[in-house]
Amino acid sequence: MKNLILFSIIAAMVICAAPVLAEDSAQPTPFTFLKDPTPPPQLPSLAERTTIDLRRDGDTYKDKETGEKYKVTEVGTTITIKNLQTGEKVKYRVSGETLTNKDTGQKLKIKRDGTNITITRKD
Repeated sequence: MKNLILFSIIAAMVICAAPVLAEDSAQPTPFTFLKDPTPPPQLPSLAERTTIDLRRDGDTYKDKETGEKYKVTEVGTTITIKNLQTGEKVKYRVSGETLTNKDTGQKLKIKRDGTNITITRKD
């Protein structure tokens, strides 16, 4: 008889405690409004940038700042830089270390070594 009473008390405690534990373990999650994803910051076009720092990446060059890939083509005294993501293309006339944008006339300075090309605005 003692065993039956003891078993009943233990069973009652387990039955009553289980719903309380289940309610406590499931915390409500706060509601958050979904935001529209923010677009990446818009960089100036290739022709408007004051500094372009490129590193050779196989047959192309990669912009150190943005990670975009460029194709650089030299024909005679003209260098053409084409952004492979956007398709934008800028042609420069080369004279020593000076580049002149053929469309805008903006003067730039170019430094090159085996793997890097740095173009900066000439002040």
